Amino acid sequence: MSYANAWLKWFDVIEQGAGPLSTRMIELADIGGADIVLDIGTGIGEPAVSAAMRLDDNGRVLAIDRDPSMIAIGQERAEARGVSNVEFVVSDVETMDLASCSLDAVLARWSMMFVGDLTGVLVKLARALRPGGHLVTVVWESPSEVPALSLAKSAVHRHFSWPEPTYGPHSSFALSDIAITKKLIVEAGFDNVYGERLAVSYEFASPADYIQNRLDLTGPIWEGMESDPKPVRRAAFSAIEEAMEPYRTSSGSYRMVNQAYCIAGRIG
Repeated sequence: MSYANAWLKWFDVIEQGAGPLSTRMIELADIGGADIVLDIGTGIGEPAVSAAMRLDDNGRVLAIDRDPSMIAIGQERAEARGVSNVEFVVSDVETMDLASCSLDAVLARWSMMFVGDLTGVLVKLARALRPGGHLVTVVWESPSEVPALSLAKSAVHRHFSWPEPTYGPHSSFALSDIAITKKLIVEAGFDNVYGERLAVSYEFASPADYIQNRLDLTGPIWEGMESDPKPVRRAAFSAIEEAMEPYRTSSGSYRMVNQAYCIAGRIG
């Protein structure tokens, strides 16, 4: 199933919070001039398009994603902005060929957690980067620190008196143990591994807006939601609305501040 149209629908909300994060990633990767950049899991084109705008005519961004629909929308976005130095390709970093010393920078915004063989991919990227090249990846911290992704499900589980949700491998929180993630990057051959926490704020007009965001981007919030009777669904949604009250602003919107962690490494 493709979530490309949902990402396009919510692009402004997502990028209002994630835009500064992408800017910081590009800074840490020292992108500019004639650099050759790989953006892994680009989705509908970020941070690929933003990175491409930092390059001169000889620079290029290769933006890859497994979802053809995502790639198509990313290409449309780049063309609409007059950005021609991004190549959008349907590909998987685990299977694609990368020549040794062919890249100056690799960006991976919220995509490394979905990689199957993370160790193998990190070693591949270390070999593909030229000396002095940078890897910059962003992961989410623990679910409790990322309410925009976790609050709906947690509130529903409490409502039904279920155990707290768990998130396993290849989930949004698969790399939330930052110490282990850094260790894997160092072991793959990266030096000067550096990390910093970055706040990502998502603002919703109402609890209903937030609930729709979750439905659009992740599908049913709990198993059996679509077949449960309407009163059951309404009660569960009311539990989400109640859990959102601490995030209400003075203007009446709902601002959820989420903790991302940015890790940068360099090839010596």
